[in-house]
Amino acid sequence: IFLAIKLKKNRFPRTSTRNRACVMHLRETFGAGMGARTPTRYSVPGRDMQTVHLNDSGTHVLKRKKPPQHRRRPYFAYLSVMHLRETFGARDPGMGDRMRTHYAEADNELHHLLIMEALGGNSSIVDRTLAQTMAFGYYWYVSAVYAFSEPAAYHLSELIEKHAFNTYSTFLEEHAEKLRGMPVPDIARKYYVEDNPYLFDTFCTVKQLSDADADGNFPPRRPTLESLYDVFACIRDDEQEHWKTLCNLVQYDDMQGVENNLVQGTKARPALQAKE
Repeated sequence: IFLAIKLKKNRFPRTSTRNRACVMHLRETFGAGMGARTPTRYSVPGRDMQTVHLNDSGTHVLKRKKPPQHRRRPYFAYLSVMHLRETFGARDPGMGDRMRTHYAEADNELHHLLIMEALGGNSSIVDRTLAQTMAFGYYWYVSAVYAFSEPAAYHLSELIEKHAFNTYSTFLEEHAEKLRGMPVPDIARKYYVEDNPYLFDTFCTVKQLSDADADGNFPPRRPTLESLYDVFACIRDDEQEHWKTLCNLVQYDDMQGVENNLVQGTKARPALQAKE
């Protein structure tokens, strides 16, 4: 923060820009630039969800027992450590691609958060305070872990993303009928349908080789949104994309370590047998 304040725009422009980005991320953690915090109302019973009902005006609110904000912190933490290393001269092969991917992943998780907020997930000051406090502490924890062991930090996020995928899958199975009767939030339509898909495509790193055309290009993932069910299905599938990338990073130190249908969760190494 002090560097961002002290560095002038005409000196070290690249470093200054990145420090400003760090300050903006920190402000965003505490709610800056997130839009109005006046939620509409609804709730649906679910594992990590509280209730989803329609109010008299037909608008909705989604409340979560566990705010989703902490899941975007790891990607920003990775970026912070990589920016610091690059500032001191690190030029590892593939670092630029990995940084772009982590930024796209953070942006994706940000939009998950904005969707939850549009559904009313930030309506309680207790939830907001808990989420912001967890996000702030979790960011520094992951930054420290990543600085000393990238595989350990990636594996932690791999487990979290897998849990997120399973949670959303269960939620969709239990409340499919109700969700299919609910409208798509404007922020979800803007992100998944209307916005430039560059960042969305950037975090989808794990491909199926058989899907490539004659020129080696892969078909882009383009969601179709007809109801709130489709929105949560997109969020669930996003979590799986993150999980696949993290599995490859943990196991192969490469975002494209193995193709889509070969990705498996990281398994613990067999225990060493004691010598007789």
